[in-house]
Amino acid sequence: MKTKIYIALTALLAGFVFNSCTSDEMETDKGSESLVLSVSSEVVELDQLMSDREAFHFAWTAGSNYGTDSRISYVLEMDLKGNNFAGGLKKDIGATDSRILAFNHKEMNDLLAEVWNSSLDETLEFEARVTAAVLGHEEFTQVSPVVTFKLTPYIERYLNLWMIGGATVGGWSLDNATPMESIEDEPNGFVWEGVLLSGELKFVLQKTSFVPSFNKDGEDENKLVYRESDDEPDEKFMISTPGNYRIKLNLSTLDIEITDLGGEMVYPNLWMIGSATTGGWSLDDATKMTPIADERNSFVWEGELKTGQLKFVTQQSNFYPSFGKDGNAENKLILINEGEHDGDENKFNIEHGNYRIRLNLSTLDIEITNN
Repeated sequence: MKTKIYIALTALLAGFVFNSCTSDEMETDKGSESLVLSVSSEVVELDQLMSDREAFHFAWTAGSNYGTDSRISYVLEMDLKGNNFAGGLKKDIGATDSRILAFNHKEMNDLLAEVWNSSLDETLEFEARVTAAVLGHEEFTQVSPVVTFKLTPYIERYLNLWMIGGATVGGWSLDNATPMESIEDEPNGFVWEGVLLSGELKFVLQKTSFVPSFNKDGEDENKLVYRESDDEPDEKFMISTPGNYRIKLNLSTLDIEITDLGGEMVYPNLWMIGSATTGGWSLDDATKMTPIADERNSFVWEGELKTGQLKFVTQQSNFYPSFGKDGNAENKLILINEGEHDGDENKFNIEHGNYRIRLNLSTLDIEITNN
């Protein structure tokens, strides 16, 4: 999976809570207090649902400036236990009278992934210490005793996912995007079953923007790739044959399975297009037919038609699959997929008048009655 770095480390640290005083306000008589660091909780389970709430905080005593009247500058270090602070977090806090450094749940979860490349289900044990440097008097530098604590990160869960594209009933409209169902007990797992048409599709996380999205991995058709901006490749999954499908995917592992379930094709919608209709050959202005209740794949329409031609399309984002006139049988339709012959003989010729059209896409029967 493409590594998702939510924000740069420096930006993360800039958001942590601590307050500084100006040099004019700084209390310089620190006395002889020992430098001691404490942590608000020794065991913390990070929680996505509390992302903007404080998870824990560090606090430390002032330490001593040994009567020099010099300010004290602080550095806080945090690293995995046993690493002897060879890496990890080193935060130069500077001179301050507000000796608290707080993290909310999201900040710390992001930091664990960014700095320590944490696994999603492991508890990590950390050590922390604070160093106090008396400005201009390096010989008086103090280091606090080390404190230990444990943190458990969370798997970032996606609460919603939608399908979008020409293969879906809603086409490329975000408002009409097809919702997927989350899988119980499988974090970031989603599933959907239903009718797909011929065309492309991808997955979006919100109905207000096309990014971020999950797209087809250009190197593996059974993998997803996270697309964060419009500047990144926009590979899509292609459905060649209309039918009944099951899509199962996981946004953490980036695995996807698209299964053709077979069975009778069920068309949820049907439109008329052609020079005989008010919308002409425009898919956007195609004339929608009305499904007939309790009669699968059957549609009806009544109204005025102009002199011209018409045929039927199953989606407004693609001219195919379509249904046209069967040139070899009276009152019969023929299914036409993209790339197949679609000539004038496959269009119905209409004279101006009022009509009632009734058809069944399963039996391919059609009745065109001039009222």
